[in-house]
Amino acid sequence: MEDHSSRHTGNGRIIRKMMRTLSLYETGDSNGSVSLLDLKNGKFSQAISKKDINDYAYYVCRGGWPVAIGKDRDIALAQARDYYEVVVTDDIFSLKDIPLKRDEQRARKLMRSYARNVSIAAADTTLREDVAGSDETFDKDVFAKYLNALRNLYVIEELPAWNPNLRSQTAIRTKETRHFTDPSIGAAALGITPEGIFKDITTFGLLFESLVVHDLRVYADTIDARVYKYRDSKRREADAVIQFNDGSWALVEVKLGGEEDIKKASENLIKIANDIDWKKWVNLHF
Repeated sequence: MEDHSSRHTGNGRIIRKMMRTLSLYETGDSNGSVSLLDLKNGKFSQAISKKDINDYAYYVCRGGWPVAIGKDRDIALAQARDYYEVVVTDDIFSLKDIPLKRDEQRARKLMRSYARNVSIAAADTTLREDVAGSDETFDKDVFAKYLNALRNLYVIEELPAWNPNLRSQTAIRTKETRHFTDPSIGAAALGITPEGIFKDITTFGLLFESLVVHDLRVYADTIDARVYKYRDSKRREADAVIQFNDGSWALVEVKLGGEEDIKKASENLIKIANDIDWKKWVNLHF
């Protein structure tokens, strides 16, 4: 990953506060026709990507690795797989401050379990039970060390819950949502190819959501904004919430679907927004 520490300069450069892979705009796969700041300020015009679903299947599996951009398809797709292999065979066991007994099989199982639960607020117990199976145990302290190691390596980056002020007494869920720092890591952990991803459209949808969250984080970093997840006790949710530095916010829903799905998602976001005791909001869907 590239480490960008300076700020946005106004000349088109995307500058980060932490280590992230490239966004689709930086890789040249997005035309950048939508601006978060314009949307925040009420400037909106509908934009439609010229890319199709096959393109996005490829982007999910390729990721935003700088060394993959401009390379032949097979070489580009190999970058995420190679990175995954290094993580599970060496990196995760090489951190001096988080000592872990070398167990590549367990590391692979954990990465696959995490990938199956990407874009979901899965509990630690869910992942531990998934990794352990019916005839093993996974000590919670060792499990915590694995997750901390993956965080320190910038392999995973959970999406924190957003807790706004509500007019209603609706309880807000505060569990973080599972995400890799690049969706291609999850695809590599599951052994998914751009063609094979269509065999499990649910997983495709979750990885696509993670791709959108990744890019929103990149863009939010440039304007001192933050990205969160919203979910309440009524099971209403927004896949992402952009919290701007002046207190205004945007609800985001991510869908792999048609016009009817998008319409329902938009109506759901409006209902949530009307229940939030703030004046400034923007309704976004991807």
